[in-house]
Amino acid sequence: MTHRRSLSRCRHAASAVLLAVVMTGCTAVYVSSAANAPLLARRAEGHVRGVLGTNGGDLQAAYALSDDVALTAAASGALGGDRYRHAYGELGFGRYRAAGQRRMSLSGGGGYGGFRLCGAYPVGPIGAAFTLGDPFSTDVCAAGHLYRAFAQAAVARVGDVFEVGFVGRLTLDHMRNLRGTYRDDFWTSGPRLRSLPSAATVANLEPLGFVRLGVRAVKLELQVGLRLPLTSITDGAPVSLPFHVGLGVHVPFGGAAGGNSE
Repeated sequence: MTHRRSLSRCRHAASAVLLAVVMTGCTAVYVSSAANAPLLARRAEGHVRGVLGTNGGDLQAAYALSDDVALTAAASGALGGDRYRHAYGELGFGRYRAAGQRRMSLSGGGGYGGFRLCGAYPVGPIGAAFTLGDPFSTDVCAAGHLYRAFAQAAVARVGDVFEVGFVGRLTLDHMRNLRGTYRDDFWTSGPRLRSLPSAATVANLEPLGFVRLGVRAVKLELQVGLRLPLTSITDGAPVSLPFHVGLGVHVPFGGAAGGNSE
């Protein structure tokens, strides 16, 4: 009976570790996304952007359908062999306003993707996960599908040479079809399948700032952001706070791209 209770605690701890990987992977889909705010000035203006960073690679576009409504689209992907990979796409729309060199926008939308990520996490004695300093560690892999809804507000000051802005993004990530394995040298002699919750949901606040430097037609863009979790994972263990850093190229087109509104 004691052995059965110990085995049950072991399985519970393993599930907690697996879910932690899904929620806290520091190079996973769940870090702050590259900013794609429709900071435009007029109908038929738009931009395309490519960003490489901690979230892998992002390709984005925005286009003004009218003098105050814009459409956005983005795709994100990363290939890290068996240790990490993801593919994700999203669509959104929003309202924007321009006043001289100032730009403002409110937008929202949704996306879908899939992921697989692995990492080494410390695990304590049977029944105690996340015990730092314990000599035993577990190699954990998790995979699943991601459904995301987002809303964001953005402000910026634009110009022919230098631009700076801030984006505040609220995301709700719903993960389904979660599955995972773990390997450790204490409980088992090889990888074992362990059950995860059939679904999990996490909300995040993602503040992100950016600066652009270049000429009117093309600018280099640096983004720095933070993921602030609004929910916690199994057993109350807090979600980590990974940074997002990305460097890319921003190319405006049409309208009064990169300059003042008239």
